[in-house]
Formats: sequence, structure tokens, C-alpha cells
Amino acid sequence: MSTGESEDVYSDLYSIFSQVTSNTANDIEQLPYAITFKTSLIFVGATVGGLLFGYDTGVISGVLLSLKPQDLSLTVLTDVQKELIASSTSVGSFFGSMLAFPLADKYGRRITLAICCSIFILAAIGMAAARTLSFLICGRLLVGIAVGVSAQCVPLFLSEISPSKIRGFMLTLNIIAITGGQLISYIIALLIKDMDHSWRYLFAFSAIPAILFISILDFIPESPRWSISKGDFLYARDSLKMLYPTASTHHLNSKIKQLIIELDKLRIYEDAGEPLLAQAQSLVRYMNTSTSETISPPNVKRVSSATDRNSNAISSSSAFLTALRSPISNGATTPAKKKNIGWNHAQ
Repeated sequence: MSTGESEDVYSDLYSIFSQVTSNTANDIEQLPYAITFKTSLIFVGATVGGLLFGYDTGVISGVLLSLKPQDLSLTVLTDVQKELIASSTSVGSFFGSMLAFPLADKYGRRITLAICCSIFILAAIGMAAARTLSFLICGRLLVGIAVGVSAQCVPLFLSEISPSKIRGFMLTLNIIAITGGQLISYIIALLIKDMDHSWRYLFAFSAIPAILFISILDFIPESPRWSISKGDFLYARDSLKMLYPTASTHHLNSKIKQLIIELDKLRIYEDAGEPLLAQAQSLVRYMNTSTSETISPPNVKRVSSATDRNSNAISSSSAFLTALRSPISNGATTPAKKKNIGWNHAQ
């Protein structure tokens, strides 16, 4: 190998190494992640849907053992009627699973889970107070819809808010919550089997975890990925601050940039008609609220005007990211301007 070829090889290797180390240094996922009380509250609260999923599918075993025909104004409770009570949840979950993703994409994962828990509460109260067979079946059908939504939305939400280092653990925790909910329903049914109308208490207890989730809803952030897909960069940054409490503004901005690139690629693949960064006001609002590590006001105006000029193009976010990496004035980029850039590493 000649001297010139060796220099080219070493130059290429150095370029690759520099890019890898730069991306690693700016990657928020590479930071040590410390689980605090607040982050634990977020992740445990997000698994409440799995707990309710397991409880409401397992509780019917104890209910059918203690349910009497007189409780539903019947003389005889046939096997077919028992089957209707048990299977109506499965029918509801079928339709709930189809509603999950449209609701999560339109209203957000966090709000969808809140709606789901509200349905769990209403269904629990309705089933506990049921005086007729039809009313009980309607309650089971309603709780089935909530089960179907939570079965789809909870893993999605956890995968989007969990740091990569604990993502597998969080998804495993959701599975444990589902099976744990079933186990809890069996234990409670065993403990209160000698009480009068114990099946009503079994249904009523399912409202407790849902009420707890709604009570801590303010401490649970929205998925940053969903917020960015809706153009709300400020909300996405606030969510990332809650999920990564030790991360610097620079790392948060780098994560937002990475999510923008991924989402814009997806939109191009789906042949979306509107670019991700079409809403200039949201972009300016995000930039204006950033700290000194982020883009300065002159560069914000530059990015905003660039977005307006390319609002009909799918690749407008690419122009935005290019402006973030290298703001040019009078044909040159000065070192002083580079210090104002939050996203200052090469893609």
C-alpha cells in the first residue's frame, strides 16, 4: 500500500471515529440514568393500565362463584348467561383494540390512558351496582373496551418514554403488572368469598388503581415523540426534562433533533402532504424559550423564514436542521455564532 493510500485510509478511519464519538457524546441515551422517586412514579403509574387489564380479566372467576340469581333479579342463572357475562369483556376488548391507536394518535398517549382509566372507573361502579343481567353485561362490555385500549396503548407509551437502558425492564414490568393484576383478583376473591355480595366488592375494587392513576396524571409526561409529531416542541422538551432529570439542555436539544429526523423520514415514507415543521409559530415558541445553549433570536428568525419558504415541501425539516448545524451570515460561520448552537454536531 502506498503512502497516499495509507493516508486516505487513516483519514477515513479518523472521520468515522470522530463522527461516532461526537454522536455518542451528544446522545442522551448514553448518559448514566438514575431512577428517582419522580421517574419511578412515572413508570409505575404508566403500568396501571396493565394492572387493570389483568385484574378485570381475572376477577370474573371469583364473581361467578359468588354471584346469585337473586342479585340480578333472576330466578335461575343459566350457563349461557354466565358465559355472556364472562365473554362480553373479550368482545369489548376486540373493539377497544381497534380504537386504541386512532385515539392515541389524535389525543396523545397520556390523555388516552386517562380516558381509559375513566372508563375503568365508570364500568367498575356500574358493575358493582348492577341489578339486572343486561346492565352487568353492558358494564363488562364497557370494561372490555378499556382493556383493549390499555393493552395496545400502554406498551406503546412505555416504549416511547422509557430510556433505552431500562426499556426492556419497563416492558417486562407491564407484563408483570398484567399477571400480577390477575393474581391480586384471585387473592381478593379468596379473602372475601364468605361476604354477602362479595362480587360487587370485587368489581368495585378495580376502580382504585384507575383513581390513583388519574390523581398522579399531572406527574406523568406526554410522549415526546407524539408531541413533536404534532409540532409542540416546547411540550416535548418539558417531557424530556421529566424523563431525563440529569440531562443538559444540549442533550435535550440533540434528542429532539433526532426525533425530528426520525419522524420526518416516516412522514416521507408515508407520503404525508404536510411537512413536520409547517407550524412556524410552534417552532419559534420553542426556540424563544430555550436557554443560552440553544439558538439565538437572529437564528430563530432565519429558521422560521426558511420553514415558511419550504412549507409545501416534505423535506422542510432537513433545511431546518441544516440551519441549526451551520448558520451562515455573509458567507461565513464565525466561532462566536457556533457557541449559540444547541445542536452543533454533524449528522
